[in-house]
Amino acid sequence: MYSLIEEEKLSDIGLIIIDELHMLGDSSRGYLLELLLSKILFAKQSYNSTSSQVDAEEQRNELQIVGMSATIPNLQDIACWLNAQLYVTDYRPVPLYERVVCGTEVYQLEAPQGGPVLISTINLTGLAIEQTYDAPLIFSAIDTILNGHSALVFCSTRATAERVSQAIAKNIFKFRADSKKSANERTKDIGTKLLGQINAARDKIYSLLLSLEQTPTGLDKGLKITVCFGVAFH
Repeated sequence: MYSLIEEEKLSDIGLIIIDELHMLGDSSRGYLLELLLSKILFAKQSYNSTSSQVDAEEQRNELQIVGMSATIPNLQDIACWLNAQLYVTDYRPVPLYERVVCGTEVYQLEAPQGGPVLISTINLTGLAIEQTYDAPLIFSAIDTILNGHSALVFCSTRATAERVSQAIAKNIFKFRADSKKSANERTKDIGTKLLGQINAARDKIYSLLLSLEQTPTGLDKGLKITVCFGVAFH
């Protein structure tokens, strides 16, 4: 992008899409994105001011910037800075329910005026969940899977995301193994259901692993283990 600006060839580009625009606020990398956008805006303004001097057949493209994010709080400020039209939508093809696990209690976040609502209390009695610190969170994710839904767990760091996903996969494996030897009926029931779901998705899992192996960076060793149990980290 900088080369295009220096060579005055930015007009070769008609559209620039900036995904995850909220990275502007990142303490370590945000300034790089802000600097890039500032240069593009300045170059765009310079090109527009000289466009009247360009012959019709050499007319430069009107550069458009599209920024996307699902988590920016001050949308209006950023839209003003980018001199952009603001478009907001809450459409989702699949319903998303946002929940918070606090201790053994699970709260569902409603509209801002409604506040969090307690929907369930996690019962770990008789269940040998490993990773004691995250046990309620881990079982909440597994319980969501048991009910036929997908779970998306948000973690604050890359390392935590990988650790939690490995813990969830490890406990899915443990439930499956314990279902054959445990005297606990609840453990047997959970293990049997998880085994059935993984078997039903076996072809899709195998296809995904093959696709990941064919990527330029190859298949991450940790991801290879977790995906086998229907769990991934990003």
